[in-house]
Amino acid sequence: MATPSLHRFPDLPTELRLQIWNSACIPRRPNRYAVHYIDVEKEDSLSGHLKLFHRGFGDEETKSACLIDAGLWTACRESRDVMTKQWLAIHSESSGTWAKMLIRGNREKNGQCVVSPFRDMLCLKARDWNINPGSSRAWQMFIINTGGPSDPNQSPNVPETYHPKQYCRISNIAFEFDPSWVADFPETYEDLMKEASPRGFLSRLMYYRLHDNEPGFKIWLIDKDTQWSWNPGWGIHRGLRPDQTVDFPVDRFSDYEGDYLEANLVLRCKLCANERSGILDDSLNKVCWLGADCRDINRNDDSSELWGGMAIYDINEQARLLVRPGNQVELCTTDHNLDNRSPDLDLDLYSDSDMEF
Repeated sequence: MATPSLHRFPDLPTELRLQIWNSACIPRRPNRYAVHYIDVEKEDSLSGHLKLFHRGFGDEETKSACLIDAGLWTACRESRDVMTKQWLAIHSESSGTWAKMLIRGNREKNGQCVVSPFRDMLCLKARDWNINPGSSRAWQMFIINTGGPSDPNQSPNVPETYHPKQYCRISNIAFEFDPSWVADFPETYEDLMKEASPRGFLSRLMYYRLHDNEPGFKIWLIDKDTQWSWNPGWGIHRGLRPDQTVDFPVDRFSDYEGDYLEANLVLRCKLCANERSGILDDSLNKVCWLGADCRDINRNDDSSELWGGMAIYDINEQARLLVRPGNQVELCTTDHNLDNRSPDLDLDLYSDSDMEF
């Protein structure tokens, strides 16, 4: 009787190998755009644009959606082809063009993963925040398409110094909010922009975006802990004024740990806020008022006659917010009409972050 033996994987029939690769893929859900945690560096060229890349697979700080099947992206060319087809089967109708982004190895070899530069969320986790290209044009961010384009028109309006078949412009840039942002806040927006920190980098990005007529990208904040509310009659719960509405989001984003959806930066009435959620409000409020005092931000703004001619810098116009679905709280049903409210509650109910002019 012959002794049973296990064939080496490369010696298996191609059809069987492909079946094994496909079975190893974690099922994907449609209508879920990906969140990738990436690094940034200044491009080594006269343009000085910002180049984005993913750090190594073993980096514990990264919980990117592309790492869900990290082993299949690095095993061999055959497994990468299977992963690419799986990704396109889920995202081809909704993600537009796509690219293969570089994953720089730490101790292992480099790799790549498929991303949608126009749909996915790229959250900056830079090792060096001391980056300032110095102009609104230079703040455009790109990834290098290591696998070639799926569409010859995938890189519109890229600088002439870039090869359109290699560089893809990013549409969604995100920062993960940290409660430490509210500590030791500088006295001016100019000082905030000088910081080599996430909030300093964010302030510089918002500053140059404000002066660019066509910034080409959106800025997002990801807060994994703050609470939010949903009002079917108003849109996302914006506090006290039911005439201000925001449509409930349809698209969701996902990383290695879970889902996110969009909420308004004015999250809930202040009577309902827990201490952790209030930290986000405090930080945004401080940025708004520093921006209002910044002459460089408001030098061309003649639209506001409030506060002695000073324009109000509103972070709501600069950044959007992603929250976790599991942090939703019940809608506040307390009567907060101005006519029925005690004057002593004015400060609590209308904090600076709730004021819109």
